Amino acid sequence: KQWYQRRVRDGTVCDDGFDTNIADAICRELGFIRSVSWSNGYYLSSEAQSVFSINLDDISCGSNNWEDCTYNTDHNCGHSEDVKLACGSEVAICKTISLGML
Repeated sequence: KQWYQRRVRDGTVCDDGFDTNIADAICRELGFIRSVSWSNGYYLSSEAQSVFSINLDDISCGSNNWEDCTYNTDHNCGHSEDVKLACGSEVAICKTISLGML
């Protein structure tokens, strides 16, 4: 969990190949039960979001566990492809995280 948080703290995650299985794996890695929702695009202004580097791309997960995921640290993305992810428990949304804004 600490590695993942350090890796995306100063950057964003690209949506190439991103799906609910990947969203669940990331949420579980961060200590949540599952993902609630995810979307892509600008969640800040394009100028504000552009100060962050895109740190992860082409994530692929064989399960909803981060240990079963692969990814690239080089990217072919623009910030319009950044992922915004909401994680939660079975009862309620616990926290909304903007990947790269931890």
